Amino acid sequence: MAPRPHEISKTLLKTSRYAIWSCQLAGYLPLSITPKASPPLFFSWISLPTISSLLGLFVMTGWTLTYYVHFKSKLYFMRVFGSTEAFAYLLIIIAGTSSGVYLRFLAFRLREKDSHLFQQNFKLFEKFESFGFKVSEWSEIAKVQSYLKWSFYSYFIPLVVLCTMAHIVEPLLLHQKFGRWLPDIVYTMGSGAWLFWSYLLIGNLWIVFFPRVYCACYREIIKDIKAKFATGRRRRASSIVWYPGEIFGKMEKLKAKETIKIKNVEFFQNFYEDGLYKYDLDVSVNQYIELVESLGEMISQFNTTFGERLLWEMITCISTIILSAFFGCFWLNRGQLRVIGQNLGSMYFYGKKVVELGYSCGNISDEARSVVRTLIQHVPLDELSEGSRRKIRYLQIQLESSPPTVTAKQFFTIASSSVTTVLSGMAGFLVALIQFRRGE
Repeated sequence: MAPRPHEISKTLLKTSRYAIWSCQLAGYLPLSITPKASPPLFFSWISLPTISSLLGLFVMTGWTLTYYVHFKSKLYFMRVFGSTEAFAYLLIIIAGTSSGVYLRFLAFRLREKDSHLFQQNFKLFEKFESFGFKVSEWSEIAKVQSYLKWSFYSYFIPLVVLCTMAHIVEPLLLHQKFGRWLPDIVYTMGSGAWLFWSYLLIGNLWIVFFPRVYCACYREIIKDIKAKFATGRRRRASSIVWYPGEIFGKMEKLKAKETIKIKNVEFFQNFYEDGLYKYDLDVSVNQYIELVESLGEMISQFNTTFGERLLWEMITCISTIILSAFFGCFWLNRGQLRVIGQNLGSMYFYGKKVVELGYSCGNISDEARSVVRTLIQHVPLDELSEGSRRKIRYLQIQLESSPPTVTAKQFFTIASSSVTTVLSGMAGFLVALIQFRRGE
């Protein structure tokens, strides 16, 4: 089947729509979209995504400098409660500002790689189409789009509500009560802008989109294998292979014209049983193996493009979760429900990102292994050629020993188990903070 570039581009852009929106709002992806262009993502200094990136850089750096220059009373306030709380609060500021600034600088530096990776996914879908898949009709791709949509709203709506209620409505009520802009009121409103751009950045779905798509591709391969070999029927492997009816139809026409010899008629009669069936089977299996290998190459490119950003995001998320839990424990004893709510909000946004990354990236290895298991279970291996059986065996060994994984710059693998291990280690840091605090 010939690829349909327009349909493929439309499907890929439609699936990634909410992921791209979340990045453009946060300034994580300073690229605009032109659906009919190739590549569809392009950079411009006067585009809204670029302006959003620059605005995010200005807010993060400007507010941090203002905090240390004009709000020294806040620093003294934190020290009143103890040096441990002052240190923990300093770590939150450093983690939020450094990641907010550095990740946006990385977005500018790696914008061409982002565009190239997106274009490579387009070519991957073209390969699926050339092998007989209809990407626009995939149910798994529709699930990815639905997930990204609800994930986007579950980030954005709570973020707007939190920043509006805690950093706009409450300061305005305090101003109405006291009749003037107290330093704490100004600080609360300014910190709301800092928090908004920090949470907006960490809530981007661009880095979640690609692993979800790769998992969807693996699942669609599994579905196609089961559908093709469940009843013993084989679909045409390529456009040059004839169906049995076509073969016998051509045979009858040739017999009627008496232009071939009897031995050629016998060849046609035995062709499907002895030749076409086996060829069709080998071609189909080799196509599945080629698709799995192509997906492995795409995951390697993803690691090269996003490895550094994954490392920064994971460090920022986990450290902020631990520090927010530390503050939540002590403000709970003081009965400050408003501050506790803000800490819970922080834990929600950063925790959601960690869970999304762990689940989305961790499933890739399992899905890849499932493809090989499905091939072995459903394909009649005894009817395959020796070369095809060796390819399946080699692929099985490769995926068992070195499966495709998402890594944070080769420091650690992004998966549910590894994330849990890191969180367990950071929990020890939380206990140490609490012990230091009680000793003051």
